[in-house]
Amino acid sequence: MRHLVLLLHDGHLCAAEKEPHASARAVRVEGSDAPIPCTDESALKNALLDLQDMPHDVLVVIADRRGRALWRNLLCAQPPLDRLLDEWELRRLEALPATGQERRTVNPAVTLAECIFSEDPDAALAEARNALEARITQETENWQQERARLEAEIATLTAQRNALRRIDVERLASYLPALYEHVFTVVPPTDLALLCHTLTPPAVSSPWPEPAPETVRRLQADFRALPEKEQREIVAWAQNLPQAPRLVPRPEMREWIDGLTQASKSRTR
Repeated sequence: MRHLVLLLHDGHLCAAEKEPHASARAVRVEGSDAPIPCTDESALKNALLDLQDMPHDVLVVIADRRGRALWRNLLCAQPPLDRLLDEWELRRLEALPATGQERRTVNPAVTLAECIFSEDPDAALAEARNALEARITQETENWQQERARLEAEIATLTAQRNALRRIDVERLASYLPALYEHVFTVVPPTDLALLCHTLTPPAVSSPWPEPAPETVRRLQADFRALPEKEQREIVAWAQNLPQAPRLVPRPEMREWIDGLTQASKSRTR
């Protein structure tokens, strides 16, 4: 006898078929082998319409409390579907052995059909459990591989972030002398590194001599050539230093720094 098994559990529906001397196999419902949402009579009717041409001798509906109520409501509200409901039976899901039917990634109707209608139920149950455990093991391995991939990606991004921070501290070390007098006397290189969240300070000698006027002018020209956004970020960073009240802007850059500060304030309003 060929059985068509319909499982209604936890607001989902899936189907399987079991023929004599053959293993149970999944039946696609609305294009899916896995459980599909089924929370009302309309969804259940659509699923039955999709299954009505499936060859079978008996339709077996296995349902939890919610599914049984849904099945009864359908029978009361809708006319019977030809042939599909010629011979059917309703079974309680609570009376069945636990077989992992709660999983959404496999078709639990196959496991139940194999267990219920097999010529050797104990062997079928053991085989179904072994298959399910193998599937869970494989999925666990897949999850572990994905976790390892993500951890490696995080490590790469962290290294890139740290590299950017090192670049930032070097960038600051090259431009701050163009803006402020005796800057590394006020903000030692080790402090600058820590404030940039890196343990590698810029290569600045101690004591640090003031650069030559020609070098300062070149640095100032390079600074003015930066995109305005980068200029504002450097000035804002310097003004947020704990030592900022002791920083003395170079006279030729004071007006430029004030303009960048005002531009930053206007953008935050």
